[in-house]
Amino acid sequence: MLFELKKGPAVKSLAFKELVEKVLSDETNVRALSQETTIECRKLSMFTTERDLRLKLETENILGKVPMKIRLKSRTLAILIPFVIIADGVKSWILVGRKPVDIAGDFNVWAVEWGSRCTNVRGNSLLEALAKLEVRLSNEGAISTFRRDDREFMIDVTFCSPSLLANMNWRVCEQYTHSDHQAILYTIGKRNLATGRRNRANDRKWKTKAFDKDVFIEELHADSDSLDLNADQLTETARRRVQRERDDAAREVRREAFRVARAALKKAIRQSKTNCLKELCRDADVNPWGNTYRVVIAKVSGPTVPAEMCPEKQKVIVAGLFTKHDSTSWPFSPYAEDTERSQSATKMLISQALLLSIIACYIVLSNQASTPLDDHYWAGVVEFSTKDKYTEEPDINTAKNLAKYIELINSTDADPLDIIVFPEHGLDSIGTASFVPSPEERVAPCNNLLYETTVRDLSCVARLRQKYLVINLLEKALCPQNDDTRPCAKDGLYRFNTNVVFDRNGFVIARYRKYNLFGEAGINTTVYAEAVKFETDFGVTFGTFTCFDLLFDQPAISLIRDGVTDIAFPTMWFSELPFLTAVQIQQAWAYKNNVNFLASGASYPEIGSTGSGVFAGKRGRVVSVMKHHADVKLYVAKVPKIDRPEATLERQPPEKYTPLDMNNLGLLRDEIQNYNTTSLPMSSNSSFQTTLCQKRICCDFALDYTVSSFFFSEQHYYNYRLVARDGIRTFSGLADAAVLACAIVACTNASIDSCGTRFNDPSAVVNAVRFNSIRIDGVIPGDEDFLLFPNSLDMSILPLEVEETQFSERMYTENSTTYREIQHKLVNPRSDLHTFAIWGRDYTRWASSAKRLLHSTGLVLIAVLSCISFK
Repeated sequence: MLFELKKGPAVKSLAFKELVEKVLSDETNVRALSQETTIECRKLSMFTTERDLRLKLETENILGKVPMKIRLKSRTLAILIPFVIIADGVKSWILVGRKPVDIAGDFNVWAVEWGSRCTNVRGNSLLEALAKLEVRLSNEGAISTFRRDDREFMIDVTFCSPSLLANMNWRVCEQYTHSDHQAILYTIGKRNLATGRRNRANDRKWKTKAFDKDVFIEELHADSDSLDLNADQLTETARRRVQRERDDAAREVRREAFRVARAALKKAIRQSKTNCLKELCRDADVNPWGNTYRVVIAKVSGPTVPAEMCPEKQKVIVAGLFTKHDSTSWPFSPYAEDTERSQSATKMLISQALLLSIIACYIVLSNQASTPLDDHYWAGVVEFSTKDKYTEEPDINTAKNLAKYIELINSTDADPLDIIVFPEHGLDSIGTASFVPSPEERVAPCNNLLYETTVRDLSCVARLRQKYLVINLLEKALCPQNDDTRPCAKDGLYRFNTNVVFDRNGFVIARYRKYNLFGEAGINTTVYAEAVKFETDFGVTFGTFTCFDLLFDQPAISLIRDGVTDIAFPTMWFSELPFLTAVQIQQAWAYKNNVNFLASGASYPEIGSTGSGVFAGKRGRVVSVMKHHADVKLYVAKVPKIDRPEATLERQPPEKYTPLDMNNLGLLRDEIQNYNTTSLPMSSNSSFQTTLCQKRICCDFALDYTVSSFFFSEQHYYNYRLVARDGIRTFSGLADAAVLACAIVACTNASIDSCGTRFNDPSAVVNAVRFNSIRIDGVIPGDEDFLLFPNSLDMSILPLEVEETQFSERMYTENSTTYREIQHKLVNPRSDLHTFAIWGRDYTRWASSAKRLLHSTGLVLIAVLSCISFK
């Protein structure tokens, strides 16, 4: 700040300087610029205007002693003040009444006024503190000012007096600043070029005294020096020589050389553009999210404008966009030929519109692998390792998983696919949860900064690759919602285990929030189970639910009642012997309900989590896998549509591992001790028949089997028990359910406690029993809401193929009582059988896991037993 203080003729400058220093305190440096006229005052901390200085000088009675004239050179006040000072209002009085004023800084606050999604507490404090200063927001556009990793925010804010706003030209600089903050550029005030100081740099002239004519001519004619110049430099050299040539003949020679050089430059430019385009295309094939993506997005996307918050301005905008007009009443033509001509023109317009619609439909359909007319569609399910989730930081793990997801979607294996399903809990954690738009809003989050990077990038890749994506993620949402009267968390957010469905254009078309939780501390549920389904452009309607939902009526069975024929099923299943290993129950559920079942499993076999596949209803599996090591792999299947029974089934060879390999898979165990059981006699060439009952269910067993005598006493072999069950069981203490079962299960010895277990060393085990045939008939009275499956498992922890068994179910009445009879038969001999059963659920006693969870308190989750461990 420069003050020009003119002394009177009676006072010397040095004496005047001492007086000013006395007034402005010790912290102020005062220097005499001139012995006659000017004093420069620096570091003024309390006096910023001419009026303040004059008042202080009058207080000290200096104006009376020294005749002087005070003139303020710069009237714009720019002050750097810590946010805490402004927010607390401690020293904001310093700025009151000062005009004009410009305030800029990294305030690290959110407010909708400058484009943030919401206004936080710090934002309200800043707005309140600046309200009395009569300043206006200078930020323009919606370009982020802070960028770190994949996060972008607008936290650098500028305010100024209205008089400075008109010609400010506020903008964000995209140049590298060695900081997470972008540089902010703007101009204050107008520059008067007519009266401003002349720029001496533009007045450069030749220094003729140092001119050496001989050297100049030698350099001018030294064409050999041009050999190392590029086309641009050669053209510029030729142009300069033409302009400097004085002789007409020589100038013409130089002009011709200039034409040749210019033509070479244009050719080099065209060649460079061609090479750059080819390089861009090659880069797109290798990395579609690299330079090619940035170039295309920069061309097609414009700047986003923050929403107008002023109600009055909103009314003006709406009135301008949707103007009201009086309705026009068109008279009928009095001439018949005009009517015919009008009808002909109308038909022509309709024909043209129909033609355009057909062309548009052809363009859209040409981008998809399957159509409603096809007998099949192409689906992919992902077996995805979650092993690193428990050892890495949430931000790092989520970013790495997202990159792997995108890599799978962009892989050549995914090229023919219409839909890809990803597993439960494979992507993120509670600490990296994302907001998800409601499907009713018809939002494509791609490049929409209101949503987190995870949701944005998946929407973009769905649009780029033209595929339906079913993604399970951790969703955060504002609390409360709708009619939910339950208390909210302290941060005012729900957190849901959510399946999000993107269509081929990146729009969110479905969102399912998991209802039947398997523990999952920190996760909310909806008030009621949501039966979520979505339609596709290849003529199939899907339903979707998650993991533990499979064992309950809501929402899984309600989708079947609604006629849904295809299910997208993300899961992190924890397999349990002898009835509930992952692929075992997936195939059984798909068979019973005759639906196409797309199951994508998280892969962490050491804690029992693995199992993915595609199942074609009663026609059995298309592809399935149970892993003994964590893996990341996309499994591709050509899925026959349920309503096309004539469609071929292209079953893939089984990916099967030995019992020794599968010993690495951790497995839970059912409570077999609560079943009614009997041992299978270990005698050779035997047939065995018996009946077991428990409560309402009775099971008739008829077996033909052979016990081998060719094994040694030191070798291990499996015994078998026949079991029956009608009762309530608990799932790891996290939920209860009523189950029904008639089964044959393997045991490591003759005791019931060994049933549903495996030998520690499978290499020493022999298959001692060969089952030639098995028939199980289960009978239960009543027509209640039961769901009973054909259930089987071999020693490689995979179910038998559906062609190896027969399953039937019928209702009949006897003595005025209705009975349900279920029959399951083994038709191909097997010697590696672990389980052969009728297993199912009684939904009349426990409709969902929510009943147990509502009455459970203080659940302690062990990592091996819980459905997921969150960070």
